[in-house]
Amino acid sequence: MATNKKSKTGEIHWDEMSIGFIPFKKPGSDLLQNCDLPPPLKTISGPDFAVQSSPNKLFTGQEGEECKSCISRNEPEGERIEVLKALRLSQTRARDAERKAALMSKEKECISVMFLQESLQLMAYKQWVKMLEFQVSSLNMQEKKQYVTKLEDDKNFTLLVAIAFCLGAGMGYAFRWVYIV
Repeated sequence: MATNKKSKTGEIHWDEMSIGFIPFKKPGSDLLQNCDLPPPLKTISGPDFAVQSSPNKLFTGQEGEECKSCISRNEPEGERIEVLKALRLSQTRARDAERKAALMSKEKECISVMFLQESLQLMAYKQWVKMLEFQVSSLNMQEKKQYVTKLEDDKNFTLLVAIAFCLGAGMGYAFRWVYIV
């Protein structure tokens, strides 16, 4: 349902009914402020517009046309130097901010690599601990089996000794009765 129409300048204008209203229509210049530079004195109004770019220059023109008339007043050298100093300071701060951002990006990447290495080492240590626990439980099971077989061997040995004792006693009793009596 959204319909769009292209104007002569190539901009797309959307139907207000299909989109609804846009709640925030502030220009971007209101959102950004540079503390180093003086505030611009640039104003644009209506189809016949007048732009005042500085206190000493005034441009006038029609909408869609370039400014044809330029009224220029004498500009004091002190103001121009102040603006250039402020611009240089702003550019210096911007370069410093870019350097700091690049440094922070490298630091962030280094920290993420370190976290990855630490997590891999931690995972390897956990696997190693699991393997050692498995070996301990396996050794405990083998020891328990050996103990059980030793007990069974001891039981068999005592049973054999008891049988041998009984047979020996029975044979001795039998020989005594046969040869003595």
